[in-house]
Amino acid sequence: MEDNDFNSWLAGFWEGEGCISKRKNGTGYVVRISQSLCPGRNVEEMMKKIKNIFGGNITEMKYEKYKTSLLWSIGNRRDVLKFIDTIYLYCQFRNKQLAEALIHYKKYSKYNVYPKRKKEKKIICKDMSNVWEYIRQLIYA
Repeated sequence: MEDNDFNSWLAGFWEGEGCISKRKNGTGYVVRISQSLCPGRNVEEMMKKIKNIFGGNITEMKYEKYKTSLLWSIGNRRDVLKFIDTIYLYCQFRNKQLAEALIHYKKYSKYNVYPKRKKEKKIICKDMSNVWEYIRQLIYA
């Protein structure tokens, strides 16, 4: 699967099965995708591929009345920003939630998008430039 195909697929998968939510203490955001385990579907493979690219954790959730499901989650600022940058331009319905997370990280200097180390700053600035341009277009359109 090419990068654009994977990014497009991931955006749709996240919009259907995932969420982004603000942490209780208000310091950042957590991204999650939950998927039920079904025979014949490679749910574990999908989740492992996502984890290999973005980091995070995979947890097996067992419920009495429901099917067992896998939950992938990330909460690290850098991982969340990398995930948002990857899917943002491919999302059709939940861009506002992603934009709110980006604005939050930009607004609070302690958890700023732009880190103090120059090398890291260059990488993140380069990676995030297309997303910021898209947000500017949404705001000023």
